[in-house]
Amino acid sequence: SVLISISIFLWMTQEARILSEMLAHTNTKTQFYSSETRNGYNRINGVINVLAEREASFYADNPLRWEEDAEFYIDSFEGIKNIAWVDQLFKIQRFSPSQEKLNYLNKLVDQVDRDPLDVNLWIPSYNGVKFNGFVLATISITEILSPVLAEIQNDYMLKVSREGNDFFSSENWNNPPAEISANETINFPGTAVFTLFLAPTQKYINAQLRQSYQTLIYSLLFSCMVLVSIYFTQKYNWAAKSIDLRYKQTLENMVEGYQIIGRDWRYLFVNDVAAGQIQRTKEEMIGSLLMEVQPGIEKTDLFPLLQLCMEFRHPQEMVDKSTFSDGSPVWYQYSIQPAPDGILILSNDVTERVKATEEIKKLNAGLEQRVAERTFQLEIANRELEAFSYSVSHDLRAPLRAISGFSNILLEEHPGELSQESLRYLNLIRNNSNKMGVLIDELLKFSRIGNNDLNIQKIDTSKLIQQVLADLDSEGGGLKPKVIVGKMYACQADLGLLTQVFVNLLSNAFKFTRGIANGRVEIGSKVEKGETIYFVKDN
Repeated sequence: SVLISISIFLWMTQEARILSEMLAHTNTKTQFYSSETRNGYNRINGVINVLAEREASFYADNPLRWEEDAEFYIDSFEGIKNIAWVDQLFKIQRFSPSQEKLNYLNKLVDQVDRDPLDVNLWIPSYNGVKFNGFVLATISITEILSPVLAEIQNDYMLKVSREGNDFFSSENWNNPPAEISANETINFPGTAVFTLFLAPTQKYINAQLRQSYQTLIYSLLFSCMVLVSIYFTQKYNWAAKSIDLRYKQTLENMVEGYQIIGRDWRYLFVNDVAAGQIQRTKEEMIGSLLMEVQPGIEKTDLFPLLQLCMEFRHPQEMVDKSTFSDGSPVWYQYSIQPAPDGILILSNDVTERVKATEEIKKLNAGLEQRVAERTFQLEIANRELEAFSYSVSHDLRAPLRAISGFSNILLEEHPGELSQESLRYLNLIRNNSNKMGVLIDELLKFSRIGNNDLNIQKIDTSKLIQQVLADLDSEGGGLKPKVIVGKMYACQADLGLLTQVFVNLLSNAFKFTRGIANGRVEIGSKVEKGETIYFVKDN
């Protein structure tokens, strides 16, 4: 209610207050424009005096230099229309700008037409103490006032009087009342006294009043919003304080060290864990420089990462080794993140993990040593096994040859003396001894496989199967099984080893299907779970 009462009072006094403020503002602008106009005239007066002082001593013998300097002043100072040098008889002897001098040279000053809004500035020239003429500058008051006219535009009216008579007025001048107009006297030494009048236009006054009323309405609305905002701000502040307290408690109770370092390398926040890791108290660290709290840190591997994160705002991570005061080593894992106030450092004690990693490395080294020893032992065993295989095959071949040879002699030389049952037994003995020879040969082949290096290459398995089938087909007689070859995917493998695999699988299949009716052997491949599976099936 107090706010509404104040607003109603301000509404009732608004127009008088606005007019009063506008008059004060107009007075200020009038003084400023008068000062600027006077300064512009004084600058012109100063340069014309320079021309007059140098006339007798310098320009008398350098008329072209006089014209150059005069042209420079005309171009540099707004308001100067022309400059002439007049002798004692008031006859024009020099004139700038040069493109107009033919219309003025050797004429009396009174014979020259001039704009009534211009004023003449006369500066006497002396040769020593002897008077020898004048420097005459024609000054356009309207050009001096042009910056003022450009600034006021449609908001203000302007009039200039000269010694009580109207000299110049803007197009929108309509004799405003005295209570809203201001004036200021301008004394131009050597010419005349001018008075500058300034007043706001009625359109500008109405616009200011309308804007003021709108501002008042907005103020009322804003005041209501402020009251609502104050209520919710208070409510938010209590909630924020509670949240800040919880966040601070959370940071204080973290198991990791938590530090915030400002851009000036001073500690802004440190929790108890970080203080304990550095072996300092929080009171010693807060506000102190990092280099003071941890002398020599600039020489560590950690400091360059802190600089990178501070300067380029890139997160960094590392594990660094430190040493406690008692000489015991400790390792910390640092996570360095850019923060609004500087950088944030999370430090976690990973000493146990590092020690465990080192222990695992030692165990792995020992394991590798044991594997190397076992591999060496295995190689020795393989060589012994190979030697044994050769020895066994050599020792077994002699009795096998004897068994097979004597069986053949009985079958070839005494077939009539043996019964059919005896002949059948002899054939079985011979066939099995032959199979035993094949098994010994396969054993020798298998023992040599491990000594060869793998030669991995792309293999067309379909062509490989046809070659193996051709070799097996030439080995034995009897009723042959039906062979069905399905889709065979290509693969990367050792050709010799893969050939031996298919020879073994197909030989086994043919052994059980050869000589029986409707025998069938099926060969193919399929892809399951990203793997290619090759199969040999028989019935």
